[in-house]
Amino acid sequence: HDDIQAAYAPDGKRIYFSSWRDAGGGGLVKVYVWFVEKKEGRWTSPRYLDFAADSAYLNFQVSPAASGDVYFSADRGDGQGQSDIYVARLENGSYAAPENLGTGVNSEFQDIAPFIAPDGSFLVFASIGRPDSLGSADLYVSFRDQNGTFGPAKNLGETINTPHLEAFAGVSPDGLYLFFTSDRSGKDQVYWVSAAVIGK
Repeated sequence: HDDIQAAYAPDGKRIYFSSWRDAGGGGLVKVYVWFVEKKEGRWTSPRYLDFAADSAYLNFQVSPAASGDVYFSADRGDGQGQSDIYVARLENGSYAAPENLGTGVNSEFQDIAPFIAPDGSFLVFASIGRPDSLGSADLYVSFRDQNGTFGPAKNLGETINTPHLEAFAGVSPDGLYLFFTSDRSGKDQVYWVSAAVIGK
């Protein structure tokens, strides 16, 4: 099986990832979100998140918040477009059914590869094909308002985006730097800038 797109929880005690491994036995192999926990200095065996029991969907590119909520991209059939971004909230030790983040984040186009700020205050993600795109895929940011709703996504502009593909963003633990991938050089490479580009 393939295991991809690992992401540390902000406290470093869990690693989340997507995997094609058998979920729950019986030969059910789909792309689910899995995690391992660090206990007594060792990593536990992988477990899939509660909502993975919903076997109809493929879930990719998970990003955990400090609250334990996880954000991910998926084509779940109830979205705005080709692929949307969802959150599964941690409630009383279990993950609730995923919620679509709505039209502030999602569009009729392909919205993928979320990075949620540890405090949940903003979300950086990639989108493919929007009218304001500078190229193949651009990075956008959406800020959460006082009501907990993500506002209209904003293109991060020419400081970040080019006519090539920009995606898979992440902010350093100290909040100072934004990292992302781009194929502007003709091959996929990692770039970084001051996280001040995210703005507010």
